[in-house]
Amino acid sequence: MGAFTDKIISKFGADKVLHFLGGALICAVVSIVMDVQEGITSWRTLLVPLAGLIVALFAAWVKERFFDSSVDKKDLLATVLGFVPVWLAFAIGTLFNYLSE
Repeated sequence: MGAFTDKIISKFGADKVLHFLGGALICAVVSIVMDVQEGITSWRTLLVPLAGLIVALFAAWVKERFFDSSVDKKDLLATVLGFVPVWLAFAIGTLFNYLSE
């Protein structure tokens, strides 16, 4: 597994990989908290990760703006791409919920 991880990091760079993972983590945490709090069980569940995306993107922008020398749009893109697996997980969970009714 280490060789695969090393290839990903060498291809995209550690900063981009961390932006992707950080974006996914922030998006997932915000989305899960919102979904559990609101108890959304319809197809509207697929909109919940958008709130997580907004929070993750804001956090990435703050990091880029105030802690780096300049805003790297590729870092922000990597953060946004972290949204994709979270949304897919919500979509699969929503589909399974729908099929089990």
